[in-house]
Amino acid sequence: MDDLLAPSSLLSSRWSRDNLITCHPAQLYGRVVERVDPAALGRLIQELEGRLGPIQVGPGRMGVVTWDIACAGAGGPFVLQAPLALDEPGASGRARREVPRHNADNMRAFRARGLGRFVVEPREALTLAGGVPAATFAALPDHRPIAFGRGALHVQLAEGELDWLVSLGPAATAELLAEMIAALAYHYDADADGGTALTDVFVNDGDFVVRRGDDGAFDVRLTAARRRESGIGPDLLLLYLCQLLAYEDWTIGGDLVGLPAPMSNPSLAFAGLVRGRAYRSTDLGAAAEAGRQEALAWIHAFGRSREGRAYRPWVERFLAGDLLPAFGAGGDPRERWWRLTPLQTKLGVLDLQARRDPQAAAAARALAAFVERLSREVGRAADGEPAALPLNDLGRDALAALLTEAGVAPPARDGVVRDLLARWPYRSLDHLAARVPGAAGLRRLRSRLGFGRVVATADQGTLASLGPAPKEAGPARAVANPETFGGPPLAPALQAAAVETFPTFEAFMDAALHDPTWGYYARSVAIGRGGHFITNPESLSPRYGRWIATWAFRMWREMIARGELGATDPFPIIEFGAGNGRLARDVLDAVAQDARAAAEGAGGDDGRRAFAARLAYRVYETSPSLRERQHALLGGDAIVAEGDARRPAATLARDFPDGVRGLVLTNEVPDAFGVHKLVLTADGDARATLVVPRVEARLCDARDAIDGALARRIADADASARRTFGFTANAGDLYLDGATWAALMAALAALPAERRAALLGALWCEELPVAAAAVPELAAHLSANAAASAVALAAADTGVTAYANVHADRFVRELGSSLRAGFVVTIDYGDTTWGLVEAARRGEFPFRVYGADRDFVPRPNDPYALPGTQDMTADVGFTALARAGEDAGLTVVHFGPERDLAGDDLPALLQAAAAGDESVAEFLGNPVFKVLVLATRPSDLFSGPLMSPLAITRGARTLPKSRRARAAAIEQRLRTTADFPPPPRRGPAA
Repeated sequence: MDDLLAPSSLLSSRWSRDNLITCHPAQLYGRVVERVDPAALGRLIQELEGRLGPIQVGPGRMGVVTWDIACAGAGGPFVLQAPLALDEPGASGRARREVPRHNADNMRAFRARGLGRFVVEPREALTLAGGVPAATFAALPDHRPIAFGRGALHVQLAEGELDWLVSLGPAATAELLAEMIAALAYHYDADADGGTALTDVFVNDGDFVVRRGDDGAFDVRLTAARRRESGIGPDLLLLYLCQLLAYEDWTIGGDLVGLPAPMSNPSLAFAGLVRGRAYRSTDLGAAAEAGRQEALAWIHAFGRSREGRAYRPWVERFLAGDLLPAFGAGGDPRERWWRLTPLQTKLGVLDLQARRDPQAAAAARALAAFVERLSREVGRAADGEPAALPLNDLGRDALAALLTEAGVAPPARDGVVRDLLARWPYRSLDHLAARVPGAAGLRRLRSRLGFGRVVATADQGTLASLGPAPKEAGPARAVANPETFGGPPLAPALQAAAVETFPTFEAFMDAALHDPTWGYYARSVAIGRGGHFITNPESLSPRYGRWIATWAFRMWREMIARGELGATDPFPIIEFGAGNGRLARDVLDAVAQDARAAAEGAGGDDGRRAFAARLAYRVYETSPSLRERQHALLGGDAIVAEGDARRPAATLARDFPDGVRGLVLTNEVPDAFGVHKLVLTADGDARATLVVPRVEARLCDARDAIDGALARRIADADASARRTFGFTANAGDLYLDGATWAALMAALAALPAERRAALLGALWCEELPVAAAAVPELAAHLSANAAASAVALAAADTGVTAYANVHADRFVRELGSSLRAGFVVTIDYGDTTWGLVEAARRGEFPFRVYGADRDFVPRPNDPYALPGTQDMTADVGFTALARAGEDAGLTVVHFGPERDLAGDDLPALLQAAAAGDESVAEFLGNPVFKVLVLATRPSDLFSGPLMSPLAITRGARTLPKSRRARAAAIEQRLRTTADFPPPPRRGPAA
């Protein structure tokens, strides 16, 4: 898989709630009414003895939603399953209390249909004391639970009171994962209710168990069949299987924290699907080949679907027989990758608490050390197998060959191999020799044998389980977060012509979002609960608006005190891109409420009534549909007008010819500007991304959409592109230049939505890298931000895929020229240049796509699937934003986490978080959302004991001395990018 870089759609595994197969159960199950603690469990077992006779209780497992207790009675060994809690129904009726019964019912139904290959035998569903539902299942004494962590599968090895996790190598991990995926594919009913799949499968909960067969193959069983979810078509199923997550549990300060880590990839998903469908076909009395062909047809269709378009290169290689199951051997940037946001959020809250309570400081320091250690582990190459054979990974033939080399006599060899496989796995050579005395001869090969990493129970979920700390944050990789949609190769001499012919990624994204005819914000945007996305002013309404109102009042009062405003001058709050208008509504309501309270003598009047009288709220919005919503919500309390945040100077000059004296506000606006996608190498070489559109020939035959003139134009564009650039691939498709692509999108926009979506499926896009110097505005951005980028790149020997927001630069520069006096407050998600580069090195992808996808369903994070119907967003580079502001004469007043906006409410919010309000805790600790305050002069408004100012730049002196010269060389290279002569301009690209 070396030449198959990670498609954007792998990104959605960074969001814990986006994968229903191995989701975070707290997102799904309902409110707990009563817990079944160990004491209650003991009483349940006593009652069960009254029904079944004496029971010998063995090892137990406390899982995510159930207790699973190994028992033995008169009828032999069995497993008792009882819920961890009695709860109210959650998402789609899920309830912990019903899981044992559902497990038994589902397994019984599968076995009745002849599909018993992977499930265990259900014995009895029963109700125990207190109305606690439970079930019993046949035991599998020779099978061992499977877990996943740190980029490998682990097998649990228990002996008496002790147990260990024994890790497997990359080859065995891949083989076993493919078999586990086969179990999920085996139980998928394509024809039932739009596709019905097993869901709520928790890999690290003992849901999968395994033993080695006599032939060395893995015999996998699925011990839980909690839920069968309908409405999952084959394309969505494959997206699930490509993006499987496992939750690794860590105990932090006495709290259990689950961190999602990816455990699948396309090669495993496709191989597992084919196996599972072949097994199913055989067990239902048909030929295995029939199931195999069914799976291959699904995989082929997946590569052409909205869900799977980004995976098409993998699809084509798999169908050609060139993609074998692999894990960790293909440079997957997600290997050993944790989504650290839950821990970072917890750390943010602890840091805030530590300022008020010194006792919290120690916990904050401990958690900070833990997060730092995991950050250094993310993306690091897996521990290399010692110069030894990984014995736990070997199959029958390999073990026989090893025993032959060790001198084990031929008559005994087959029996020793059987014993080795039957007692597998092993944690050391001494352990192996004690369990299989006939293999003692392997001691002669001691220096050549390995067993995989072994972690004892006491160390699981602790820093000790990670082993020695890495000296570097990650391995040297050409690009830490490869994220591409591969396109045709291009000779350097043709790059200038390509820039003239095809749109940049920025032009593509900008049109897909903002084109007035077919762009997302013109036609499809859905904000708020039940929409495509929700913002904090919506979710924290109305108090978020009150916070902004408080800051606006203080700014107004300070400007009057400094003589920048007269007492009777209007004070404008100008909001660009106001969404549904909720923030504006809440600000206006808070100001009015304060004025009424002052008029009634509640707390005195410190100017609130005067402020309310002088306030003039104005909204600028490009989207006609959003302007309608804003008008409806705001009425006559605010002016709603057309205005483009990407070019604010002209808009403000129209309405404020003498310049603005007031507050300019944006919430999650720069993230929706079109961005340039580029690759920055470790040496500072910059390559920009062009988008090469093409259409299937069938689209040109759709006469209801494509008239003869446009069809001829498409044919001419294809002929020109193939002739000019030597494109030979995709013989049945037609390449488009930027102008023809724009004309086609305009034509499709006139069609009914359903017909348009069907035809958009025939539109494909590939990415073409060119020198950034060929795109003048991008080259200028890189030059202006060279110092910060150089320091970040010099910190490690890896390049990154990054996103440059030239519109945000212009936005702030033009505000600086338009603002006579006052403040600019920018609220958005993102980070400093250093933070963005380091996040990319951890395997995080800063570009996201949102569309009409259901909760708990993985998103196909593909910007080229159905353009115009989905939102696209990129993390904001706040260092570049601040630099552009300073270049325009503005001063950085404050940069910090978004929670700083809460101001005086922070102590109360901390109390709410301590009392268990998870939504407040998430807001307080969120490491992603930031606020940047710029002003026409310095101000100390944003000072206070609970404010959390962050450094917005990082200088070369923060680097080791050995890397400072490297930073200087990279900076020089980036600065000279803008010195290249621009290519001749022959006309607009789109």
